[in-house]
Amino acid sequence: RNPIEMKILPSSNPERTWFNSTFGSNEGWEIEIRKNFGFIHPYGQNFMVYGNYTRIFSAINYIYGYKDPDGSGRDIFEERQREMQGQSPWMINAGFTFHEPTLGTTFNVLFNQYGDRMSAVGDERELDIYEESRPVIDLSITQPFLGRFQAKFTIKDIDAQYKTFRTRNGEPYRAYFKGTSYGLSISYKM
Repeated sequence: RNPIEMKILPSSNPERTWFNSTFGSNEGWEIEIRKNFGFIHPYGQNFMVYGNYTRIFSAINYIYGYKDPDGSGRDIFEERQREMQGQSPWMINAGFTFHEPTLGTTFNVLFNQYGDRMSAVGDERELDIYEESRPVIDLSITQPFLGRFQAKFTIKDIDAQYKTFRTRNGEPYRAYFKGTSYGLSISYKM
């Protein structure tokens, strides 16, 4: 009831704002898999693969108004449906983890991708803006040291593809390059 969505205001310099739609729904299902390799050898328990797939069916009810095509000039209003802004129709996550028990080192590789999703609602369906799907791969290595200290090195978005946006009819809207980010953190457990 009254889901909050982002709208693009048409102008020479488009701005975004928030608004409430009257009614929306999200329904779907998810499959998750998690498996270590202990069935091959006891040391295999330190290796794990996992993943999930989510399928989501979203709907927003809205009123569409137009002039009667019979030439009378009469306004006609119909209730229609579109997908929810910000909601992807599908998502995939997958990962591989290795934990070396003697040294305490943990190595993770993560993969994530989601389907094209509406980034902003337009005044008309042709003006809706969509964020295009792209794969994201992250890597992290964690190493404990000196008892309670832990160092973590991360690389986020290794493939670093452009984030691309388009209108509903496929016209390019904008694209930007976020790049790959690197991080190093040291923490202390109390």
